[in-house]
Amino acid sequence: MKFNGRYQRALVQIKRLCYSGLDDRQLRNEIIGLLHPITKSDLCCFQTVDPATGLITSNVREGIHDHAVSDSEHVFFEHLYFEDYLPAYRRLLHSGFPVNRLSDETSGNPGKAYRHRMLYAPIGLDDEIRAVMHAGKNMWGTMVMAREKTASHYSEQDAWLLAKLAPHIGAGFRTAMQQRMAATEPEAAPQNMDIPGLLIYNPGGYIESYTAAAVHWLRELGELHPDWCRKELPVYITQVVSALKRSQSMLSDHDFEIVPELARHGRNGRCITIKAYEMSADEDKDRKIGIILGPAVHRDLIQFQTAAYGLTPQEKAIVHLVAKGNNSAEISAKLSISTHTVQEHLSNIFDKVGVRSRREVVKKIFLANLFEGAKSL
Repeated sequence: MKFNGRYQRALVQIKRLCYSGLDDRQLRNEIIGLLHPITKSDLCCFQTVDPATGLITSNVREGIHDHAVSDSEHVFFEHLYFEDYLPAYRRLLHSGFPVNRLSDETSGNPGKAYRHRMLYAPIGLDDEIRAVMHAGKNMWGTMVMAREKTASHYSEQDAWLLAKLAPHIGAGFRTAMQQRMAATEPEAAPQNMDIPGLLIYNPGGYIESYTAAAVHWLRELGELHPDWCRKELPVYITQVVSALKRSQSMLSDHDFEIVPELARHGRNGRCITIKAYEMSADEDKDRKIGIILGPAVHRDLIQFQTAAYGLTPQEKAIVHLVAKGNNSAEISAKLSISTHTVQEHLSNIFDKVGVRSRREVVKKIFLANLFEGAKSL
């Protein structure tokens, strides 16, 4: 599609921003500022996601800021994200065109959509456009924009602009994560606080108790609202709780793919995992949810590291075998590929990770951000 002058300028400016070394929050704020004069959106939610699970790790919101939006966000995380948005994002990721418009889905009548009635109509919004920010085959972020009913629907140019930008923004998010990993120093980890923390989530929608270690990790992940236990739960807590509920409901095939855990990088760059599980109780209705927060271990980080470097499934398999000490002939036999193909894959892995040897690959992928033993290789 041929863009007009404003769209073309925004495309060039945003593409440059994606490779300017900004952290993901700065990048999102800058992009929203450049898109707003063109898209004229009344609400924009721009998220980073865990590439392993698709769960939202942080959200930048611009536009409507009031109590009604907070209520809509509860509906979004509690019901719509796993029922509608996450399956749609996965389809878009593999469709070849990572953007869709609500007006297209509903033949020009957004009010026919369930998410319109649940999410947008109550706050006076109408049409929506959403996009997946990807790098390779991994989803690194999502964007949702909506307009008031009095505005025109999003145009084909709007959709094509976001589609053109999606891989560059995804690459920008991935680079931001790599920079955080590279900047992390082992000495930055608090030596006396490696124990996991525990939150107890009440089915009524609030945290009823917590450990001191949990508060430590929450603060490492960002500022805490004074009423964070009840009215201002961090978005990643809401995400894992909703993921657990949805994974247990098994209402659709997509529910089998939902994992109630995610990983985020803290302020000092360290990777922190958040995991939810159902606690035992005499009656189902009394069951509370336990949420564990703590430093990531090897198995938690591997998916992040391989996604960050854009490794293919075959390259990931080879990296795992290399880490176990297999030589090229053994890898060849186990994967049923030639030794020449193994060497080609290793060469590609070295280029992507930025190393020159198998030893360096193992160190960078398996030990990056792990403070215990990180200097032993």
